[in-house]
Amino acid sequence: MTKKVMPTQILRFFIQLISFIFFPLSFAMLLSQIKSLYLVFLGKENFQFNQNFIMLIVTLIITIFLGRFFCGWVCAFGSILELIHFLNKKIVKKTFEMPKKLDSFLKMTKYFVLVYLIVIVWTFGKTFYADPWDAFDNLLSLNFDIKTYLPSFIFLVLVLILSLFVSRAHCRYFCPLGAIFNIISRAKLLFVKKADKNCGKCSICSNTCPMGINMNNVENYKGECIACVKCVESCSRFNMQLNIAKTQIDPRYTSAAAIAGVFSLASFFATASSIEPLDQKITSSKPSTIFSQSTQSENNSNLQKNQTELKNTSPSPQNSQEINTQKSTFKIYKDGTYTGEGFGYRPGLVVQITIKNDKITDIQIISHHETPSFAQLPFEIIPKEIIESQSTNVDIISGATRTSYGIIMAVEDALSKAKIENTEPSQN
Repeated sequence: MTKKVMPTQILRFFIQLISFIFFPLSFAMLLSQIKSLYLVFLGKENFQFNQNFIMLIVTLIITIFLGRFFCGWVCAFGSILELIHFLNKKIVKKTFEMPKKLDSFLKMTKYFVLVYLIVIVWTFGKTFYADPWDAFDNLLSLNFDIKTYLPSFIFLVLVLILSLFVSRAHCRYFCPLGAIFNIISRAKLLFVKKADKNCGKCSICSNTCPMGINMNNVENYKGECIACVKCVESCSRFNMQLNIAKTQIDPRYTSAAAIAGVFSLASFFATASSIEPLDQKITSSKPSTIFSQSTQSENNSNLQKNQTELKNTSPSPQNSQEINTQKSTFKIYKDGTYTGEGFGYRPGLVVQITIKNDKITDIQIISHHETPSFAQLPFEIIPKEIIESQSTNVDIISGATRTSYGIIMAVEDALSKAKIENTEPSQN
């Protein structure tokens, strides 16, 4: 039997390709923005209106009305997993049917992951969380920092292996963003239904569903559906129907596909718009009163060494004032402005820091080759947190891991040039 040409799937493929090229980590960025809003609610962060927030609002509005459209049309990670399963079926030509009870049980796992993420990681700040997106992030940036992200790489490998046999395994069972979209899309307007549940035993509609939904009870799985409309286009009897509210529509001309295209373009223009000028200073709103961790530890060790030497030399009383002055004015860093370079998604991330009285008072991003849509948030937040805490030991921005570490690396490089014991000329 000649297979049907499915024009909506062709359009879907090109939209997925555009999404992968222009914003491959949009899924992680959306989750990071949700985290930021949650921390704003807890009073742990200040609200920042930016392009990422706009993209989140657009995505949520589409999800409320059309369901998990982002998952089925835009998410690069889900698209890769679906492609891996497709190629495995074509090459190996072996299929694996997940037992229905096990499949239903595993689909609950993503809600436990979401609860763990919100309560343990976001609320209490625990850092142990194996996220395959971090490993995916590393692969895209060609950094391969396997040692730092070993649990994430192990999780990614397991997900990829599972996806050979189960389509979109991570989307079905483990994705916390998918869990959020599942919840808010239960009352969506766009949905699929089977007109006659006793149409036959071919099960083509169920077999083509990348989310493994039983199409005989498709109305009960609105939250799991990713609006790919494969089931509708594959049905030779036209028994599967795509509806908006109570109106049946033709998937070949569905407005949903048009919205996906508009969404992709709108997201691209929104995230590619210019960020804050690179020469704009990023300073803390209040002066910090503590040293960086490296400064504190070096100060303490050097002061202890000085005190030991002073005891051995038994200074006379008349020199005590001079000694106290020396201890109080002991410095690790020279005042001035210094530049440092780090490696984010790409090399060439250069920052400029200003030091006064052993404190970082200013951080500027001088130049970079990062993707603007993912660099904006770490460019805004990481320098401020370094200045406020006077430490490079700050939380990274989920969805922009490499850029975050690149900024930290560049700041540490600049600090190394500012050390007093460094005799090489480094001050600008």
